[in-house]
Amino acid sequence: MRTAENQPRREWVLLPRGVLGRDQRVEYCLNHGSISRRHCEIVVEDGRVRVRDLGSKSGTTINGAKIEEGCLVEGDTLTAGDALFALRNRDGHCVLEALAAGTWAAPAPARPAMAASGTSLTAELSVLRETLACDSLLLIQLLGEDRAIREQSGEGPYVLSSTVLRRVGESLRPLWAPKELGERCESFYGCAELTAYCAPIHASGGTTIVLYAYWSGGCSNAISAMRTIDRAGEAIGAAAAALWQKSSLLDRAASQLPADMSHPFVGQSAAFERVLELIRNVARIDNPVVLVSPRGCGKTTIAQLIHKLSARRGSPFARCDCSSIPKDLFESELFGSVRGAFTGAVTKNGLLSTTNGGTLFLDSIESCPLDVQSKLKPVLEGAAFRPVGSTRQCTADLRFLGAINESPATLIQAGRLQPDLWDRLAVQVIHIPTLAQRAEDIPALAAYYLERERASAGPRIGAQTLSDDAIRTLQEYRWPGNIRQLINVVKRVAAHVKHDVVGAEDVRSMIDMENAEIPGGFLHGPRPALTVPEAPPESTPQVPSPGDFNDYANLPLTEARMAFDRVYIQAVLKAADGNITRAAKRMGVTRRSFYRIMERCGLRLLHDR
Repeated sequence: MRTAENQPRREWVLLPRGVLGRDQRVEYCLNHGSISRRHCEIVVEDGRVRVRDLGSKSGTTINGAKIEEGCLVEGDTLTAGDALFALRNRDGHCVLEALAAGTWAAPAPARPAMAASGTSLTAELSVLRETLACDSLLLIQLLGEDRAIREQSGEGPYVLSSTVLRRVGESLRPLWAPKELGERCESFYGCAELTAYCAPIHASGGTTIVLYAYWSGGCSNAISAMRTIDRAGEAIGAAAAALWQKSSLLDRAASQLPADMSHPFVGQSAAFERVLELIRNVARIDNPVVLVSPRGCGKTTIAQLIHKLSARRGSPFARCDCSSIPKDLFESELFGSVRGAFTGAVTKNGLLSTTNGGTLFLDSIESCPLDVQSKLKPVLEGAAFRPVGSTRQCTADLRFLGAINESPATLIQAGRLQPDLWDRLAVQVIHIPTLAQRAEDIPALAAYYLERERASAGPRIGAQTLSDDAIRTLQEYRWPGNIRQLINVVKRVAAHVKHDVVGAEDVRSMIDMENAEIPGGFLHGPRPALTVPEAPPESTPQVPSPGDFNDYANLPLTEARMAFDRVYIQAVLKAADGNITRAAKRMGVTRRSFYRIMERCGLRLLHDR
């Protein structure tokens, strides 16, 4: 197919999307005084040619009738200013032919992104970045609360603000940061008012594409920058949307998921496919990523997959569970230590050093002590660090992945997550759907895990398959523990069901068996009110709940503490109307700690809401 760069000066083969005008940067450049700089837009879609006037001074007409937007068919005429064109069909291609004389300029070269091929947009961004004279230029895809940097130009450091991306994604209007934020933003503290410009360039089907330009010393000519992005952005956005849609379809047809994953990626739901697409997108570019979801949704498995699909796949992958490391040892686990730095300290390398060149996954970031969060911020930007008790400066080449179990806004408001650490770590964000949100994948998941149990245990397992009623029961259950909980239920089915076909009652009994172990277990239907037994289960030693302070003196210390905790928890739950989150906040602990205290006291939730 011929492209615009090698056409005769009197005609063009139409591209999927282009602009006709006097500006040298447009796709169809016509050097004539009656033509506006950006006169009209021409879009070819499914064999149809649509024309939209872009507010030109002399107007646009089709077959002599002035239009704001209209369609062309073969033989129709198009007038822009004093220039007259006709639409032709040659060898299956739509061609715009000039019928009236005019002074023509050579058409602009076809942009790499405009061709119907799998090429990237990197070259296009590089040209635009040089024109803008900015340090970094990013092409970012926003899908609701999720975001992925798809292409970028520039090697310099930049500040990527979650606040800016959220506001532009919601309003679909460009924004200068920090000048137009209207609120304090830690990310841009000390920066010039015109440090970053974020502009939406395409929006369709819940997906928004934005250009994010960053000037380390501030933009010297804001008006020129806005005009430049406005001229180039629309074409880049349309080309990016078409290119990414095509590549996504190709990815689905030939999956690139590694075969050596500890857990499979099973499912065909829209929510599941969206996560896979985001994983592929973020894996290619070596930026930090944060995974957001409740417990049991597979964050560790997804982090491993991002590492295996990245350029660092041959280097180490390490997981740091921030919730399991004692506070006083946290810094040495990450940064390392030297002998004598603290009581019992030995000389050792921390995770930053042992994972050098690879990927470090910080799980449950909200459990990381605030002072350690402060020390992590410069490391995320490539700064050197010192092991505990050492004066030696160390550096590490790492990709950081993170995970949180709650809303980042809630964690920041509660003071458990530093906002400037979040902005540095959450360059790319993926919200993982719960199992209830992808219920259509449950039949395939349950069948896979049952078959895996059969393969490992052989003929000792009687259960062969799940009945339709059993599948419906699994899909109606709300799964507070998500995929991890489903795996446990299937393992119980394999261990306890002796007949071939697993029925609905079998599934219910396996879930009921779990209710005694996982707080919040319930079957299906609306969530009932929360209740706490007045007495602990029989398996727990009976401990009285004294109503008078003197009664505590007759108990051993451990039993007195347990008795107080039980009475205290019941009172807090009542004051919080049975809401676990509010009750835990009243106590000043996490939900996980709240559940542990209940278990220690022999209390369990019959129903969680």
